[in-house]
Amino acid sequence: MLNPVTLKDTLKLALDDGVMAVRILMVDGTVLSSVGESSDALVAATAVTANTWNLYSQVQQDGGMGALESLVIERERCRIVVAGVPGVSNCMVSIVTENSVPLGLSKRKVQSLCNHLQASLAKVDFSPASAVRA
Repeated sequence: MLNPVTLKDTLKLALDDGVMAVRILMVDGTVLSSVGESSDALVAATAVTANTWNLYSQVQQDGGMGALESLVIERERCRIVVAGVPGVSNCMVSIVTENSVPLGLSKRKVQSLCNHLQASLAKVDFSPASAVRA
């Protein structure tokens, strides 16, 4: 069983060194857990990022493109970095950082978080039908 309190505590550990927010999302944009800043503009930008990931994944499944490992959205005041959780379909982790944080560090943080959460998130059904039942 996935403990929501422990999950939030784990996400809070990433809120340092210019990281403004951390989210676990389904590819349809549904936020499963979130810590940090949550302005309307930031939530909307994260949803757009999830939609971009979802569209790319659909095109990739049709052939011709390699699998998406991460996605970076540069904004005026921040950067959104998203990565899929290895072995867990339809789930991704997003971090929002200040633009001053080096891109390599941002990508490494989100990838490390994905790897750390993989075992716990693998136990959850992230199929679109499960979101409707919940």
